[in-house]
Amino acid sequence: MSILSGARTVVRPLSPEHYETLRRAELTPMLGTVRFGGATPSPADHVRSLWTGVLLQSTAHDPASDELQALLTCYDADLRNGHAWIAIQAGPTAIGNGIAFAGLALFVTDLFAEWRFRHLYAETSTSSFERFRSGEGQLFDVEGTLRDHHLRGSATSDKHLLRIRRDRWMESIGAIVARRRAALERQPRALPRPDHGT
Repeated sequence: MSILSGARTVVRPLSPEHYETLRRAELTPMLGTVRFGGATPSPADHVRSLWTGVLLQSTAHDPASDELQALLTCYDADLRNGHAWIAIQAGPTAIGNGIAFAGLALFVTDLFAEWRFRHLYAETSTSSFERFRSGEGQLFDVEGTLRDHHLRGSATSDKHLLRIRRDRWMESIGAIVARRRAALERQPRALPRPDHGT
């Protein structure tokens, strides 16, 4: 995967320089129960967990500050049957700014463009699902819901299984991304000013 950029985000392949930032983020109360159930992995175990079963992994950044906003992952790919799972892990600074989801749109479009996936699947809790529920039926389908699946303290929440269909995605979001990329490529690039020795 090459570097992808849009008006709201820059997406790059995950590099070792981001490992410690991601590990620290996963130790926060907000994210700490997602992958490790509250446990504290060693730095080496954390790096191993980042790549286990992964086909492609990228990071989404704020184009103005270059601050890392989200980790985007494609994992458990079944290339023979044409499907894989995707995940997005956004830090606290990404909530509400749209950068992480803009990065996800570029990431998903690139996955469909580079591989012959028919479907991409994702799972999410009810609290996260509420942030993008408006895309249901247009960008993704809810394939199933596991009731009271997640337990945090004494509170439970559901787990939703989502499916993004290649045809629907590429006709909507993929077409928008392709048009924006083409427009950016058509823009004339500023030529460097000549240096007259002043």
